[in-house]
Amino acid sequence: MTEHPKQKKQANSRKESNSPQTFFEGKSGNNRSFISPKGNNQFASSGSFFGPAPVVQRKHNNQPLDGQQEEQNTKQPTHRIRSNGNVNEYALRNARGDVKQLESGEEIYLPEGTEVAVLDSSGGELHGYYKIALWYAGTYHTGFIHLDAIYSGKGQDITEFSPEIFISDAENTVYRSRTRVEQEIANASNPRSTERQYQQVLQLISDVECYIGQYRNGQLVITPEILQKLVEREAQFDQLKAQDKVAGVNVIAQTIFNGYDPIVQDKDYQKARASDITLFVPLSFEWFQSATVLQNYYDTVIANAEINKFEGHSGEGIMVDDTVIQELMDLRAFVGNALAQGNLNHSSETEWLRTLNPSKIAQYSTLIFVHDSTWNLTADQRRTDGINAGASFGPVNAHPMKSVLTHEVNVNTTGYLVTDTHIKPDQEQQAQQASQITEQRLKKEPLLGDAVYQSESYLATVILHDYFKQIESFQQR
Repeated sequence: MTEHPKQKKQANSRKESNSPQTFFEGKSGNNRSFISPKGNNQFASSGSFFGPAPVVQRKHNNQPLDGQQEEQNTKQPTHRIRSNGNVNEYALRNARGDVKQLESGEEIYLPEGTEVAVLDSSGGELHGYYKIALWYAGTYHTGFIHLDAIYSGKGQDITEFSPEIFISDAENTVYRSRTRVEQEIANASNPRSTERQYQQVLQLISDVECYIGQYRNGQLVITPEILQKLVEREAQFDQLKAQDKVAGVNVIAQTIFNGYDPIVQDKDYQKARASDITLFVPLSFEWFQSATVLQNYYDTVIANAEINKFEGHSGEGIMVDDTVIQELMDLRAFVGNALAQGNLNHSSETEWLRTLNPSKIAQYSTLIFVHDSTWNLTADQRRTDGINAGASFGPVNAHPMKSVLTHEVNVNTTGYLVTDTHIKPDQEQQAQQASQITEQRLKKEPLLGDAVYQSESYLATVILHDYFKQIESFQQR
């Protein structure tokens, strides 16, 4: 008689519980489905994606497990579950070594591609295990997973990304955003007034939840091919910003305001769309160092100017006023003369300056500058100076520049995301105390979740909304 797979798995778990150091980890093959959310999760429905996960490729950093890797864990605590060629799923265990279960009694086996946050690499009494936190089947879990689940691939691509994993990561992000905004309203001195202030943020969250619901009920189709398009667009952006910073900044501006473009307050205290009053400055410190005439101008003029916002570790915004307008026009005139005299070559930066005039600049309320180190961020970096910049959804890893510049729009625009999106130091400190991080705390403290994942939930929700809009546009073609 052939043994039923579930019966076999349960028998194995009972046998393994007496010998926690010699567990058989996971199942081989592609015969398990990703579990859809259950219980009272707002996204759950009768429809979900089942069956083998088709191929969607994504590069992941995977160095040997040594001191350097341990340091890297601190910098990038989130990882994706990997297949070692034989095992495609890994058991989530409790401190005794037993396989953890959902409320339904289903044992938790994490499929390849699942995002986990490493809380403690010592594993306690379970040698060779990491303590992790993760979002799975519509809620948070903590437990222990074998280190092979993270390091067995040795630099290879993760080749199985179910669209369900993209949706699960989306649910994680929007859950934190929803919980956060509801708490901020409830804790305000005047909840009714605060709710009005957050109305557009609530609409953003509702729109993303709606897309997730459409996927669950079959109205929105997400295929591996569609996810691959998003992956390719991220790769193209990474190349573009290296070759043409003006074009790169334009792409980011489109991404941000396609994701969220609320009515805000301009410099004259009037209502306006955020995109209509925000000008991204695509000039960089690197460009000023690219020619002797520009170096001299930077050292003698820009260094003492209001627009001297090109060096740093994130970005910066300034309000447009007469002084700022004059400084930009002086720079435009200087560059024009340098071009005419043959001391400077034409570039996308010089062309951008040529488009400026006083009346055009005066239409904007805020200029957003990109710091030099931000241009050099790599796609796998999740934080910058004061900003949790991670935004990862299945195979789609948003470039951190998107979060950084969305943050700069927010903190320099009255009424954008309403609240501050800088890192909260107390949550960062708590995120380092692995023994105190529980499932209940993650459910109730969204900012702790942001710190654990190094992902600012409001910023990530803006990026996610843009992704869903792109997915919708792919289907309409």
